Amino acid sequence: MRKVLSVIAIITSAIILTACSGTDTTASGENKAESNSSSITQSSDNSKEESVKENEEASSQTNQSSDQTTTQKVSEAPESEAQKDLLNLDNDIFRIENGKLVECYKIEGDIVIPEGVTHIGDKAFYRGMKVTSITIPEGVVSIGDWSFDNCTRITELKLPESLTSIGQYAFNGCLSLTELTIPDNVTSIGMHAFISCDYITVNFKGVSYTQSDMVANKLYAAING
Repeated sequence: MRKVLSVIAIITSAIILTACSGTDTTASGENKAESNSSSITQSSDNSKEESVKENEEASSQTNQSSDQTTTQKVSEAPESEAQKDLLNLDNDIFRIENGKLVECYKIEGDIVIPEGVTHIGDKAFYRGMKVTSITIPEGVVSIGDWSFDNCTRITELKLPESLTSIGQYAFNGCLSLTELTIPDNVTSIGMHAFISCDYITVNFKGVSYTQSDMVANKLYAAING
């Protein structure tokens, strides 16, 4: 009887050990599965993050390239025809800005205004007592105030047909200027444009005006209406 009981006990112990071993194996398998699943999930997340970063970098590079292309196009945009026609010059004789003769540095001798000038600025040749002659090119549309003030040695001057306006006191004190023809296109003239031009006769649309006529504002009225 004792032997039987001993055999039963041994068998029971073996069964219990086997069951425990199976349980550990199962748990170990589950842990491994969970570990593998976690690794796969983490790897997937990492891949997604890397993909997002790559897409962001690619988008950024594309935007930068687009911005560079746009900037290049803007910088390479050609000047308009109007901009090309505007003369800019600054040398030892003239300062010209956007077609306007702002200043003459050497107001003496024979002066030839460059082609491309459209406006002669105020006092451009102010107190030009050493100027002997001035050539004004076609294309000039306006002469500013006091532009040729006291150019006392000029004896003749041809105004361009393009001229439309003459500023006040423009030819003040041009004592040697005896005759001047104003183009028909002129529609505006400032007060006292020829004051102190004691010996001048001004022709406009077939009518001649003497200094006394201009003192009486007859030329001013004829042009300005």
